[in-house]
Amino acid sequence: MLRRILLVAGCLALLAVLIDLSLDKIRDTTRASVSPAAALAPRTQSAAPAEGKPSGSRGSVLRTRKREMARFRFALERGVAQARDLDGHVQAAVWVDDWPAPIAVGDDLRRPMRMWSLAKPVEAVAALQFASRKRVQLTAGFTLAMERALRRSENCSARRIVLELEQLAGGPAGARVAFAAVLRDAGARAVVASQREGAAVQSAQCAAFLEREGTGLTDRDGEAVLFGTARWTVIDAVRFARALANGTYGPAGAGVLETMAKPKQLSREPGAVFTADLLWGAGLAFRGYRHAYKAGWGGTQWSRRNCVPRAPITLATDRLHEQAGVHNPQECPFRF
Repeated sequence: MLRRILLVAGCLALLAVLIDLSLDKIRDTTRASVSPAAALAPRTQSAAPAEGKPSGSRGSVLRTRKREMARFRFALERGVAQARDLDGHVQAAVWVDDWPAPIAVGDDLRRPMRMWSLAKPVEAVAALQFASRKRVQLTAGFTLAMERALRRSENCSARRIVLELEQLAGGPAGARVAFAAVLRDAGARAVVASQREGAAVQSAQCAAFLEREGTGLTDRDGEAVLFGTARWTVIDAVRFARALANGTYGPAGAGVLETMAKPKQLSREPGAVFTADLLWGAGLAFRGYRHAYKAGWGGTQWSRRNCVPRAPITLATDRLHEQAGVHNPQECPFRF
């Protein structure tokens, strides 16, 4: 049976450790190097569902699941410990399809963090769902904007998506409601952004892009909500990953997931110099598996050590992982 795993993991060191997180290894009880009791040792803050005393065949399934969860927790704790060498806060969470809840480990698990570029798939789902409900066609440039926002993580393309969502929803307030509804359907409770940005601060290249690809938009120079400044927790992130992967959003989510599964490309925006190798993170650690992911990045003016990749989400559709992750250094001075 196909089982998806939703993993929230952060930072380069942690993702390197996750290379060892294949289901084959974790589920092979004959090769387990750590007992469940040892794996459950409280070395970091953790959150996991409690199990009652099982009985019969169902009890056997629950015991196997508990051992599996213990091994995942141990692997995440080890990765979090190594990732702390990069400084800042590190969090990780994982959720397999048939688990009752995710496992989360790391620092300040209940502390909200900015979504940054991870807001882009939420924006896209919100626009696609809204257009479907209203039974209207999206404008001609929407598909290209979604491709560039999800594959190149370009902010101007995301601005175009938000402008279209605002147009569909009757303005910024309606767009905020639609954005929140996407996360609510996943069981996530984000603090939705209210900050907006107008055309006055956009680059000449962005203005040219909107002029070229803005057909159908009634106000290309309107104020767009900066959804990247919304705040959520690592548990919210893994809940969204799960909803996107399990079909909660219907065709809208399927379209976004398919786009996220395509190879990543370099941003063409000015100043986008902090771009890792395209096989970074999930693409490297989970090579050989079919997966889709959106990464969040921090700070082009900061050093690579002080502002490393933030909150990559990976969503897998076959044997391995749906993953989201967080390494949260000092606040980076950029919106994504």
